Amino acid sequence: MRTILISRCIETLATKGGSRVSLLRDAHRMLNRCILLPFLLSVVSLGVSQEVEGNGKGSGAIFSPADYIEIITPVTTRITVNNYGFYLGNLHTSIALFETPITLQKHFVVTPGYLFVNVPPGGLSLLTNQAANRSYHENQFRFAGTVLTSWHGFTLSDRNMYVRRFTPTSEIHRYRNKIYVGHALSLGSYSVNPFVFEEVYHDFVPGKWLRRNWFVAAVDMPINRHLTFQPSYIRQDDQVLRSVNFLGLALIIRTNPLFESKRDPMNAPANAVEPETPSHAPREEP
Repeated sequence: MRTILISRCIETLATKGGSRVSLLRDAHRMLNRCILLPFLLSVVSLGVSQEVEGNGKGSGAIFSPADYIEIITPVTTRITVNNYGFYLGNLHTSIALFETPITLQKHFVVTPGYLFVNVPPGGLSLLTNQAANRSYHENQFRFAGTVLTSWHGFTLSDRNMYVRRFTPTSEIHRYRNKIYVGHALSLGSYSVNPFVFEEVYHDFVPGKWLRRNWFVAAVDMPINRHLTFQPSYIRQDDQVLRSVNFLGLALIIRTNPLFESKRDPMNAPANAVEPETPSHAPREEP
């Protein structure tokens, strides 16, 4: 491309008449164009090469530990503030998530939130199966509505989420749907809560409507009323990235309410049904 552009510039100068001064002036202008245009093309191609999309889908699955911590702080009987920090070991990826579940009715919760993802070049290369020399950063603003209920000891919920993604190259609308099933089990005087869920991601861009699928199996293992240990297995299948098997280990910290008030039974199912825990952020891979 560059050779063709420079050849055309030389041909233009050769056919151009006029005095030596005008010829030198025209030569200077054309030379600037011949140098600047290939340079701009190089910059554009470099920017495109940094796009998170890759050809990693058919390159085989990879494994990564996923360590995370969640701090749950009840503000009132209906409003909770959840803060998460995630680190995906083999991908060297860090994720921060902030959410505020609000119980509007016994069986309905809305959750606004914000998420930030940082993927260094090494993790990006592993995911996309392409060489990367820059980190990937993404900001997300999210809003979810969750319908939940219980049936014969099972906890059931259906979450629908809208996500506005701000990537290095564009802004993308995303829709996520998650079906959750959990059932508490008693082991003598000790109770645990195993659960599974499946979630699909839809991006509103050409050719990527069904972007990602998640399957998660985990168990809540209370240590005391403020601490819960949660091991999990997470399988991510993506349209353009390599599949990932995550082995998650979480510590969930539940603080005392900021404002003491009369207990509201409407708030209990929201926290018990789907404790907004590792079910979210590790899936926020780019």
